[in-house]
Amino acid sequence: MSDAQIGRRALLRGAGGLAALAALPSLSACGTGSNRTAGGSGGKGGKTVVVRDSGGSYGAALQKAIYTPFTQETGIQVKVLNLDDAPLLAQIKQGRPQCDLINNSMMSHTKYVKQDALEALDLDRIKSVKSAKIPENQITDHAISHAFYGQCIGYRTDAFGGRKPESWADFWDTKAFKGGRSMCNPDGDLPELEFALLADGVPMDKLYPLDVDRAFKVLTRLRGDIKKFWDSGPLPGVLLSRQEVTMSTVWDGRLADLEKRVGSPDLEDTELGPLADHRAVDKVRHLVEDAVARGAVVMGKADIPDGPGHWAAPTVLDHVPADAAIMHEEVFGPVAAIHRFSTEAEAITVANNTEHGLASYVMTSHIDRARRVAARLQAGMVGINRGLVSEVAAPFGGVKQSGLGREGGPEGLHEYQQLKYLSMPGFNT
Repeated sequence: MSDAQIGRRALLRGAGGLAALAALPSLSACGTGSNRTAGGSGGKGGKTVVVRDSGGSYGAALQKAIYTPFTQETGIQVKVLNLDDAPLLAQIKQGRPQCDLINNSMMSHTKYVKQDALEALDLDRIKSVKSAKIPENQITDHAISHAFYGQCIGYRTDAFGGRKPESWADFWDTKAFKGGRSMCNPDGDLPELEFALLADGVPMDKLYPLDVDRAFKVLTRLRGDIKKFWDSGPLPGVLLSRQEVTMSTVWDGRLADLEKRVGSPDLEDTELGPLADHRAVDKVRHLVEDAVARGAVVMGKADIPDGPGHWAAPTVLDHVPADAAIMHEEVFGPVAAIHRFSTEAEAITVANNTEHGLASYVMTSHIDRARRVAARLQAGMVGINRGLVSEVAAPFGGVKQSGLGREGGPEGLHEYQQLKYLSMPGFNT
């Protein structure tokens, strides 16, 4: 690389919004510009706009912070599409995109620009750009950046004998702070070059322009200690809780997810409350003890408050064997049981090895795998990349010992109807 220098302004404009510890999601136009008419008469104009985003907790945040307020202000409904880049690019090339706007990272945005898959923005028609005072270097010909997110160090508090890593140099120092590391997958976002340079002694105010050659040399020094590259927000927490790594880079908002507050339902910051009665607590305790007796490992256990209430400590179990009772019985308590598998077929077999079949869940970035696995799961409902499957317009119900019939949706109405069969000979007229 003859000129391994990238200016801060060029980086923000072209490679997409990575300032020191920060990156930018963007909103791009991919449709034909035509307005879709929503079914029914909802909204002021009865129109809808389709936005592609990545879903998950980030999608839920977008719904709360952007989509819902937009609908309330304009009357235009927002329909969300969760689709990977590859199939969406294929749709655009075929002239049949299923969305009007794309919400993705600026790293992914460059792929669309290179393939001429986006329409140029007419900034004169976007009146709010100037009033919002968006920095000029966050506005490109095809996209407008709308948010920053930071990355920082996450580490196990029990890994270093009471010591705490204080800098990126400590992240790189695997002799003083032993254990594996995890970093963001370069295919999922911009390489974490700033962290490497900070670890190598570059002062914060001297980071830019980035010395790319130096950064990659520093990254190479850590390569043997990188146990896994993460490509989704929850994964660093999973790797840390499983003790697969002792330190990981992590999106700052995800750190709070690793700490859940147990307390009275009357308190605003309570996330987990008590169970219904002592029998529910006894059942949770029995299932946890049985799993541990069979080889499961308690990876984390939250404290429970003093005072009245039927409290069960939120617990994370790893290496839970397939014959543990918790793998077959309904828990109805705050226990996450992790069972490891090697193949897709094995995962399906373990998931189906229970007499219950209300809901199953598939977490994957591949739509073909999602459909394939969902078809083989023995459950009445399957959540794909989401934890909440209930919808008033959808049939709720299970298979096997998880109930008969359905409630919700048109199928739910059938439960209130009686089927009558008429048998008669032919009539002579």
